[in-house]
Amino acid sequence: TTLRDPMQAGLSAAGQGGDGSLIVKGIVYSEDRPSAVVGSQIVHQGDKILGTAVVKINKNNVEFEMDGKKWTQEVQR
Repeated sequence: TTLRDPMQAGLSAAGQGGDGSLIVKGIVYSEDRPSAVVGSQIVHQGDKILGTAVVKINKNNVEFEMDGKKWTQEVQR
């Protein structure tokens, strides 16, 4: 029997959950260059991941925009 990694459940692409949402796994905040871990990628403000723009990285969440829609996501726990 092959065991699956429960930490990878539902990932269909780097950073994407099974429902198409991006998964914020961590934030490293600094005033001059904040960064976030989305799926398995490190992103910065202005980057794009899976066609979605990283608008702003805050201390506790990341703001995204795609097709004119904006939303905020906190780190997945």
